[in-house]
Amino acid sequence: MVRYAILLLLLLQASNSYLYAQELTSNFNSDNEKLLLQRIKNYELTERDYFISNIKKGSFPDIDTILLSLDTEQGILKYSDEGNNQLRIGKIGRGPFEYINPSIVYYDTKDDNIFVWDASQLKLIQYDSQGKGIKEFTDFRWSWGDFVINDSTLFFYNNGKSSGKYIQEYHLESSEIIKKFGHIDQQHAFFKIYEGSGGLAQKSNYIYYVSPSKLKVNRINTDDYTEYSKTIHDPDFEVPHIKNAAEIISRGKQKISELMRDASIVLDVYALENYLVLMAQVGKQFYNPKAGFYTMEKKKIKFYVLDYGSLDLVDTFTFSLAINKKLQHEFWSANKNHLIYISQYPIDNDVNSVLKNPNTYKVHYFAIKDVNGTN
Repeated sequence: MVRYAILLLLLLQASNSYLYAQELTSNFNSDNEKLLLQRIKNYELTERDYFISNIKKGSFPDIDTILLSLDTEQGILKYSDEGNNQLRIGKIGRGPFEYINPSIVYYDTKDDNIFVWDASQLKLIQYDSQGKGIKEFTDFRWSWGDFVINDSTLFFYNNGKSSGKYIQEYHLESSEIIKKFGHIDQQHAFFKIYEGSGGLAQKSNYIYYVSPSKLKVNRINTDDYTEYSKTIHDPDFEVPHIKNAAEIISRGKQKISELMRDASIVLDVYALENYLVLMAQVGKQFYNPKAGFYTMEKKKIKFYVLDYGSLDLVDTFTFSLAINKKLQHEFWSANKNHLIYISQYPIDNDVNSVLKNPNTYKVHYFAIKDVNGTN
């Protein structure tokens, strides 16, 4: 509980939901000019019955279905029909199939089931695609940062522990932890306080996971549980040495803020069809003498595009966290074919854009292609 209290004070809930605006265009050239990020579709999310704010997590099973976990009384919202149809999944409460803090939502495309992690009650709720409750799992002791479903088991990212292993495989039928992966060192123990950092992804029989403190991708073969890891070397990614995470955290907001100002952090990992993509925040905060405080003007989001087989770096895309010194809320995620960007901030000045309403949330789908426009 102390960790979450400090986090709220420190980062103003800075997470994937709270990255800052970059003016995106229809096509983005990469840093190494090998790949491009091409916008292929966009639409607005209606707010006919429920309002959207403070997006925490999302799940995107296909190009027309969206599940959003909100930090409000709306809870979980499901969208279809290009953002026109809105359905609430579950509701706030302490009863059966109700949640208090639905911090993660996951759509299992194999069975068309929706899984919601309630960080306050430490329970996992399973619904059908229309929001009817199926089952609850409640025998958990730690909070999760992410999870993926793997047939009869799930892999979850344990962000409550300060030692041991942070990736755990849980059997849905026997309710047992059957495997553990990923060593928690002092850097990991400190940087996991950054909500929304680190992550899990799945493709075929492989699970991919990343620590918030290392530019390193780890791969688990679920057939035989063999592991393979690859470190990405980038001078832009800098993490301070942490000797004693618990001691630093106990010193409170100011000390944590000092370390976070110049630190890079890994935010997530996405398993697309052709590439594995790691997302990190790099750069240092800038002290504005006129304002008298540090700003995010010099911080950037960086996508590292990796080859699946070797996990070698293919290319990178870099985006500024601010435009015209104005900070905007935005949210990045992915499905199997696209990187997905949701924001109230317009991404271009196209007068023919279908996105007319300035205050509604816009969804933009991007495909990673080679420089001649092919996959």
